[in-house]
Amino acid sequence: MGNSAFASDTAKEKRWADQIVDGLIVGDAVWLQADGHKFLGIYAEHETDKPSGAVIVLHGSGVHPDWPDVVLPLRSELPAHGWATLSLQLPVLSNEAEYKEYAPLFAEVPARIKAGIAYLKQNNYQNIVIVAHSMGSSMAAS
Repeated sequence: MGNSAFASDTAKEKRWADQIVDGLIVGDAVWLQADGHKFLGIYAEHETDKPSGAVIVLHGSGVHPDWPDVVLPLRSELPAHGWATLSLQLPVLSNEAEYKEYAPLFAEVPARIKAGIAYLKQNNYQNIVIVAHSMGSSMAAS
């Protein structure tokens, strides 16, 4: 594991963050903190005169906050419809991990979501919703 204080593979999170930040086209990298752990968020400002609010986007298992199949289209298209987006890096495990091995990571998620909400509130968003894909849905409910 990347850090014995966390169940998440924090080294993998850092590797992904390093790769993602360099290639961002839409949005900006923001570094959030939860339980003493720094993690990546990708923030994209709303693009309309009247914002509807902000969406926290949560990815599925084994992927990252800029995953091209589901997360990237959501986080990059919603701003044109009045929604700012904040895509959060959720805890991850090694590529070989099975679904059931993710259970201990669920305890790390509420603090990450709270950090995301705090960031959005600091940016004057009060109407905040969560959109989650795959295991991100289960993690959001934890």
